[in-house]
Amino acid sequence: DTRGFEFEFRKPVGKHFTGRAVYILSWAKGQNTKDLENFEDMDLGEVMREFPLSWDERHRIKLLLSYETASNTTSHSTGATIAWMYGSGLPYSLIEEVKKGNLAKNSERLPSHSTFDIEIYKKMKLAGATLELSLIIENLLNNENIIKPDKTPYFVTLKDPTTKGKPRTILLEMGIGF
Repeated sequence: DTRGFEFEFRKPVGKHFTGRAVYILSWAKGQNTKDLENFEDMDLGEVMREFPLSWDERHRIKLLLSYETASNTTSHSTGATIAWMYGSGLPYSLIEEVKKGNLAKNSERLPSHSTFDIEIYKKMKLAGATLELSLIIENLLNNENIIKPDKTPYFVTLKDPTTKGKPRTILLEMGIGF
């Protein structure tokens, strides 16, 4: 059972700028997140009960501002996009507590997360093809976004590096389109 709505506002500002704002409000409840989950959870007494699904994130916001300059007299364009994304946090389970019957599945929430990304690109037409060079910086502010809990059944912190989202990442891309 998934419900919600999405609101998007897009506005060109002047000749070269475009702004875009997206807000998503949603609820995702169900009896399983993966194929065999009801079978695997038969001993938990949770079969056929609804709980928040793994992608149930109540609020998501995305703000983008793009700039592009293109010339009709030349065969190239240059642009940049900045993007900020926010999510209110995904559900997760403290497995040992769920097994003991103390908590329902996915009753806990990870903290909110956000990223600020930037892309600068140049497109050029060369001999019937389009060459695009891009510099992309993801998570520019280097936020430590928690994407899964760092707990064991024994309440010991593992310092598991996969519990956090990507740190600041710098990419240089080249693409050719025909």
